Amino acid sequence: MRGYPTRSRGRYHQPSGQILATDIPGAYSLAQRVPLGVIAAISPWNAPLVLGIRSIAIPLAMGNTVVMKPSEDAPISCGLFLADILTEAGLPTGVLNVVTNNLENAGDVVSALIGDLRVRLVNFTGSTKVGRMIGIQAAENLKPAVLELGGKNAVIILKDADIDYAVSAATFGAFMNSGQVCMAANRVIVHRVVAEEFIAKYVERVASLPYGDPSDPNTVVGPLVNSRAAQRVSALIGDAVAKGATLLTGTGRRRARSGRYSNPSC
Repeated sequence: MRGYPTRSRGRYHQPSGQILATDIPGAYSLAQRVPLGVIAAISPWNAPLVLGIRSIAIPLAMGNTVVMKPSEDAPISCGLFLADILTEAGLPTGVLNVVTNNLENAGDVVSALIGDLRVRLVNFTGSTKVGRMIGIQAAENLKPAVLELGGKNAVIILKDADIDYAVSAATFGAFMNSGQVCMAANRVIVHRVVAEEFIAKYVERVASLPYGDPSDPNTVVGPLVNSRAAQRVSALIGDAVAKGATLLTGTGRRRARSGRYSNPSC
């Protein structure tokens, strides 16, 4: 009986089977975990090494082969570099395959992977928009899909909170990796009793965050992944202000027309 690649007793090198009860005299049923076959792994750019290796480590350890499609925004660190390391470590030829593509070809490449009869499972980490399309295509091909998508996370500040600690936590949650992570704190909900104190300290902290060149050791908030992302952030802030939001610090504008830097705003 085929099953999903899962950890068995904490050791990937010892997948286990199970004897099942049966009501037929003199007969027994046996369930055994076996590799699925070819896994399509589509990994994101925002934590390329960690999320790249995570997308392939378990499938490979459980005896599957993998076709990996790294993000077109980080094809080297997200895929090719990892493949080189594993090849150097002795991974047999053909066990891990990396497919790269231009942005305009991404949809066709993903569709080809999902539609290939040899691919048995799809593993995707990325945006909700793209994940929804991948989930639909996987369902159309009757293939299981493991999807880890974007979130809309909240930090809740209660009236008895340590305000200074809460400010630090909320700032880190909102601006870690320039906010380009699914765990980012997108909303901060504050009890009205401490709202005034929290907002004042939070605005001061955000306004003081150094941003810019990531090679500068003093930089806290680096660039966005590309100019499209910076333009999107600027547009979202502009839309919020147009609909009645108040910008307490920052401008939400890119440093230059084609730039990838956006000053921290709240």
